Amino acid sequence: MESKILDDPGSLPGVMANSLDRERRFRAQRNLYLSGFALTLLFVIIRLVQMIRSNIRLTEEVQLRMKLLKTAPSRTNCD
Repeated sequence: MESKILDDPGSLPGVMANSLDRERRFRAQRNLYLSGFALTLLFVIIRLVQMIRSNIRLTEEVQLRMKLLKTAPSRTNCD
Protein backbone atom coordinates (compact mmCIF):
# COMPACT_ATOMS: atom_id res chain seq x y z
CA MET A 1 0.00 0.00 0.00
CA GLU A 2 2.76 2.47 0.93
CA SER A 3 4.71 1.77 -2.27
CA LYS A 4 1.51 2.51 -4.20
CA ILE A 5 1.31 5.95 -2.54
CA LEU A 6 4.94 6.67 -3.42
CA ASP A 7 4.37 5.64 -7.03
CA ASP A 8 1.29 7.83 -7.43
CA PRO A 9 2.49 11.10 -9.00
CA GLY A 10 -0.47 13.00 -7.56
CA SER A 11 0.19 12.14 -3.93
CA LEU A 12 2.40 14.33 -1.77
CA PRO A 13 5.12 11.67 -1.22
CA GLY A 14 5.07 10.89 -4.95
CA VAL A 15 5.49 14.57 -5.84
CA MET A 16 8.33 14.96 -3.33
CA ALA A 17 10.05 11.83 -4.65
CA ASN A 18 9.73 13.12 -8.21
CA SER A 19 11.06 16.52 -7.15
CA LEU A 20 14.01 14.93 -5.35
CA ASP A 21 14.75 12.80 -8.40
CA ARG A 22 14.72 15.86 -10.68
CA GLU A 23 16.95 17.75 -8.22
CA ARG A 24 19.48 14.90 -8.14
CA ARG A 25 19.45 14.66 -11.92
CA PHE A 26 19.96 18.43 -12.23
CA ARG A 27 22.90 18.35 -9.82
CA ALA A 28 24.45 15.38 -11.62
CA GLN A 29 24.17 17.19 -14.97
CA ARG A 30 25.55 20.40 -13.49
CA ASN A 31 28.50 18.55 -11.99
CA LEU A 32 29.18 16.84 -15.30
CA TYR A 33 29.19 20.15 -17.19
CA LEU A 34 31.37 21.81 -14.55
CA SER A 35 33.84 18.93 -14.68
CA GLY A 36 33.95 19.08 -18.47
CA PHE A 37 34.51 22.82 -18.42
CA ALA A 38 37.27 22.51 -15.81
CA LEU A 39 38.98 19.80 -17.84
CA THR A 40 38.77 21.87 -21.03
CA LEU A 41 40.11 24.91 -19.19
CA LEU A 42 42.99 22.80 -17.87
CA PHE A 43 43.95 21.76 -21.40
CA VAL A 44 43.75 25.36 -22.60
CA ILE A 45 45.98 26.57 -19.76
CA ILE A 46 48.52 23.80 -20.40
CA ARG A 47 48.63 24.73 -24.10
CA LEU A 48 49.04 28.43 -23.29
CA VAL A 49 51.97 27.65 -20.97
CA GLN A 50 53.58 25.58 -23.74
CA MET A 51 53.14 28.41 -26.23
CA ILE A 52 54.57 30.99 -23.81
CA ARG A 53 57.61 28.80 -23.10
CA SER A 54 58.14 28.29 -26.83
CA ASN A 55 57.86 32.04 -27.41
CA ILE A 56 60.43 32.76 -24.69
CA ARG A 57 62.82 30.16 -26.14
CA LEU A 58 62.46 31.52 -29.67
CA THR A 59 62.92 35.11 -28.49
CA GLU A 60 66.12 34.16 -26.70
CA GLU A 61 67.33 32.33 -29.80
CA VAL A 62 66.63 35.37 -31.99
CA GLN A 63 68.47 37.65 -29.55
CA LEU A 64 71.45 35.29 -29.53
CA ARG A 65 71.55 35.17 -33.34
CA MET A 66 71.28 38.95 -33.56
CA LYS A 67 74.17 39.24 -31.14
CA LEU A 68 76.21 36.80 -33.23
CA LEU A 69 75.37 38.73 -36.40
CA LYS A 70 76.63 41.96 -34.88
CA THR A 71 79.96 40.35 -33.99
CA ALA A 72 80.29 38.42 -37.28
CA PRO A 73 81.13 41.38 -39.60
CA SER A 74 83.98 42.47 -37.37
CA ARG A 75 85.55 39.06 -37.78
CA THR A 76 85.25 39.15 -41.59
CA ASN A 77 86.72 42.65 -41.82
CA CYS A 78 90.01 41.36 -40.40
CA ASP A 79 90.73 39.39 -43.61
